[in-house]
Amino acid sequence: MATQTEDEDLNLTKGDNPTPRMRMSEMGVIGLSKFDGRVLEQDRKELRFPLWNKTVKHMLNYPTVYSGVELIKMMIMRGEIDIEPPLGASEEEVKRTKFIKQCMDDMEHPFEDTLINALTYIEYGYSIIEKVWRKRLYTTGSDYNDGLIGWRKLPPRSQDTIGEWKWSDDGRNLTHAIQDLGLIYDDSRVNLFSKDINSVDGKIELPVEKILHFRYNPVRDNPEGLSPLKAAWLPWKYITNLEEVEAVGIQRNMNGVLKYYLPPKYMAEDADPQDKAIYENIKRQLRNYQNNEQAGFAIPNIFDEFSKQKLFDLVPIEVRGSAGADVNAIIQRYDNKILMTLFSDILKLGQDATGSFALAGQKNATVEMNIQTRCKEICSVFVNQLFEETYQRNGWDTKRLPTMTIRFDTDYDLDVLSKFVQRVGAVNMLPRTPKMVSQIIKELGFAGWEEISNMTQEELD
Repeated sequence: MATQTEDEDLNLTKGDNPTPRMRMSEMGVIGLSKFDGRVLEQDRKELRFPLWNKTVKHMLNYPTVYSGVELIKMMIMRGEIDIEPPLGASEEEVKRTKFIKQCMDDMEHPFEDTLINALTYIEYGYSIIEKVWRKRLYTTGSDYNDGLIGWRKLPPRSQDTIGEWKWSDDGRNLTHAIQDLGLIYDDSRVNLFSKDINSVDGKIELPVEKILHFRYNPVRDNPEGLSPLKAAWLPWKYITNLEEVEAVGIQRNMNGVLKYYLPPKYMAEDADPQDKAIYENIKRQLRNYQNNEQAGFAIPNIFDEFSKQKLFDLVPIEVRGSAGADVNAIIQRYDNKILMTLFSDILKLGQDATGSFALAGQKNATVEMNIQTRCKEICSVFVNQLFEETYQRNGWDTKRLPTMTIRFDTDYDLDVLSKFVQRVGAVNMLPRTPKMVSQIIKELGFAGWEEISNMTQEELD
């Protein structure tokens, strides 16, 4: 599809030199590692389907991962969606752009819900939303009655239900995303969709033309994208192990280690069944106490007839660990790595003694670059996979489509902006006109800029 600046006629003609013989069709392949409908790009099974879906859920339970992902989503959701006609739009193109805006507000659910569901591609690497159409008639529930084809709804298709992918016969082009409803179980392992009326075998083939397919950094045209959580998986794994070790160490330092004395005959391999049962009961009590499932111990009060000492006794041993490494510092280091992979390490500013104002500005700029990239990915899918088909279904030319952007209001630092105005104005590079003054007041967020913009120069002076 040509962009708004590339659709002009260059008036070029073919030269006089003969055209060399060439093969114009595609010869090579991308080389995506796949087999039997599954993508096998990752070498670790935890990062491949179907375990990847469970891995994502486990990782999102960790506060650092969750906050890093949510920061990206919140920053995108705070933006305002702008739909603009192409450059130099005709009256008809302006009307068609307004039609797209009407479609966004004419669905059975808010368009913001669609955007929220699309943003799950950040943690999973991809997200799928089905396109459901309808004629815009009062009888179909539309707010309009012009008979044009609009959007009924844009429902998500959970990543938990995507069982495999389907490519063309030559393996070059993705043709279907296949839902496998047999993958969904409740806690008792009962399939929740066993009686689904839409599919006999539990599988639904979704053609790519029927879906919006969002992908995070789709290297090698991978339909599953490349989730940033895959780069954060190893630090997350180390952190969870370290925190478990740390918790066990703290517990043992507080409670000590229990030592149970009992005669050797109960521990012998050839012990009587009754003695073995007593030994197993002792081990079970120790295990339950360690897991906080038991409040105390029942110990037989038996003494040796010769030494007069107890045959069974429980003695706590005090533990004073001398850590060879600062576990907290190690966990913080891995936390930083997780946030770095999500471009969300700005969340760490102010939590330690390091950092500066300049560093905060650089990190803010990095976060903004990441957000801008994600917004471009999202808007590109809506324009090329939804707006274009909407035009096609209504018989309109798809050469010049509306553009979609996610716009953010700029939060200016008043001190920085005032210094800029003062310095630029001091060398007469900033004209003191109603338009300029009203623009500055508007950017600062103050009221009254409309009245100033309508003033004459004399009134402003």
